[in-house]
Amino acid sequence: MSYASVPINTLLVVLRELELKGSIGYTTAEFDTAMSLMAKKVIQTERFVSSTVNLDGVQAAFERLSSGEYPDVKILIQPLFTGK
Repeated sequence: MSYASVPINTLLVVLRELELKGSIGYTTAEFDTAMSLMAKKVIQTERFVSSTVNLDGVQAAFERLSSGEYPDVKILIQPLFTGK
């Protein structure tokens, strides 16, 4: 993965009151390695999932997550989850 400088017109950001957010991605090889390690149970993913919800529970789960009042780290969305 290579990184390059990207010119940003900061005056435009200020005048239009724009908000900039950054993120990081991973290469296909890194993703494949992570998936392989999870499939082999080398990485115990269960400890990273704070709660599991179905589609009806998504809105409330993310409101809870964004409130900062709960210790949730990751929310797993399973469309057919029944809470068992």
